[in-house]
Amino acid sequence: MGDEQHRRAAFLHRSPEQRDDLCRSVRVEIAGRLIGQDQPGAGDHGAGQITKACNQLALTVTAQAAAEALSLARSCGLDPARVHEALMGGVAASRVLELFGKRMVSRDFGSGIDARLYHKDLGIVLELAQEAGLPLPAGAVVKQQINALMGAGEGTADFSVLIRALERAAGQTIG
Repeated sequence: MGDEQHRRAAFLHRSPEQRDDLCRSVRVEIAGRLIGQDQPGAGDHGAGQITKACNQLALTVTAQAAAEALSLARSCGLDPARVHEALMGGVAASRVLELFGKRMVSRDFGSGIDARLYHKDLGIVLELAQEAGLPLPAGAVVKQQINALMGAGEGTADFSVLIRALERAAGQTIG
């Protein structure tokens, strides 16, 4: 067996939780490099972790906004797929809206990153904000939405399942 085959076998012999943790750490490392953690001049010690926290805040709040927009569209009788397409052609377009919005529209909650993993991230974000004396109301709302998902047993579903928390709060049952 070559090195690559050994790595694959070692990965597959881990528990699902261990695989999730390993994949998450690799994604964090890659994201950190992409958003400046390993680049000169990123800041003092710890700047990379704070940058990652800022990224997670922006990602989760944007996903919440996508869920709200698509829920509003459906509640007003519009086709969420067509509204998603229109949003992607306008100023609201983003990678988060593209990926999570598409999964929300298609009700594909099985592929992607577990919602529960964002709970920890937002805990870190809100702790940093508290230490800095900065209110983050949108981040706090998203954390409560994730709490609702976890309480409903959906913490291991893809984060796009966020739309279901809104639908439940509105008394809607959609696929």
